[in-house]
Amino acid sequence: MPQERPLSPHLQVYKLPLTGILSIAHRLSGLYIAIFGFITLTYWLSGVAGGAEKLHDHLKVLNNPFVVLLMFVMTFAVFYHFLNGIRHMFGDIGKGMALEQANKTAKIVLIATAVATILFWVIIA
Repeated sequence: MPQERPLSPHLQVYKLPLTGILSIAHRLSGLYIAIFGFITLTYWLSGVAGGAEKLHDHLKVLNNPFVVLLMFVMTFAVFYHFLNGIRHMFGDIGKGMALEQANKTAKIVLIATAVATILFWVIIA
């Protein structure tokens, strides 16, 4: 008769801590910045290289509300990735690694990211 083995916690039962969520989000934000940022920058540069008329056509596409939303998300991702990267660097030298400090700095990163993103869009609008 096979021996019953303990089961790992199911995803519905296990609650990922905030620091774990931020770690995953850091990787995903880097991926988003790399892919969407590269595509957007390449598209804009091809418009610049094509002259004024081509740039005007490209800017029309870049001013599409959906693309503007993607750029808003990109701004959030850039600020998040930058601020959370600083938090990770402090962790690399052993600062802020206690659970209470890690949770506090995680919340600070999220709040600072939201504030920086909103301020950036208010300033450029």
